[in-house]
Amino acid sequence: MQLKADCSLDSAGPASAGGQINTMPSNLRVTTEFPDWIPDAVRLYLNHTEDGLSLRALARRDGCHASTVLRQVRRYESLRDDPLMDEALSALSIRPSHLDTPARKGKSDMTAPIRSLTTKIDDATILREGQRVLRRLAEPGSVLVIAPDMERAVVMREFGDGKSARTAVLERAVAQAFVLKDWIVCRKAGRVSTYELTSAGRMTLRRMLEAAGTRRARAGRGSAGLCRERAGLDGERGRQRAQTVSLSPDRKPGRGFGAAARQGWQALSGGGTG
Repeated sequence: MQLKADCSLDSAGPASAGGQINTMPSNLRVTTEFPDWIPDAVRLYLNHTEDGLSLRALARRDGCHASTVLRQVRRYESLRDDPLMDEALSALSIRPSHLDTPARKGKSDMTAPIRSLTTKIDDATILREGQRVLRRLAEPGSVLVIAPDMERAVVMREFGDGKSARTAVLERAVAQAFVLKDWIVCRKAGRVSTYELTSAGRMTLRRMLEAAGTRRARAGRGSAGLCRERAGLDGERGRQRAQTVSLSPDRKPGRGFGAAARQGWQALSGGGTG
């Protein structure tokens, strides 16, 4: 991640670990450049809590009121009770050591093994995995399951007869991206945490499927046109070959040509009609 300096003075400093707003001004602000897929609200929260930009500075930058920024900061501070969200935000932090502060003591063990993988995935990966995994999560009885000692998350589906089956496996970083983008939400936090599809996730899946259907339809129309073009060329070539055979002076007619064909051949070859 690249860093850039932004010098500003403001009285409203970053939020403390307990959610309180500090008033200590700072002459130097360092802002982090996050991957393009990171939602704006997440950027705003991390710019404040991790980069040290004040509420007023962020409000001026984004063209909104400072109270709007404050609501976003408090919202994400409360969302850190979600183990996967806390891990994702920590992976994006430029100062992961904040997890050792007293305010972070007693948090879920999910944050213990910080895996800074969230920044290593791109939009194409999220789109591809989103279409694959969200479709499975949309199935009745499906939840995403993850634990601190699991390198990957899994989607489990429970059927009406009490049986269950694993329907998808995804990288931990992809699951982090899903929760940051508000596609999944924690249903039960604990040693093993479960997540379910949100309404935003369902809408995203619908748009993905519609876009995929449009691409397939366009590809089908293109293939059909190409097939028609090839069929036309093949038909023309066939007619040309037939004409060449019927008029070729080097080929004598066989038994199947008939009387008319023999007469035509003799006429062309200069023979009589015999």
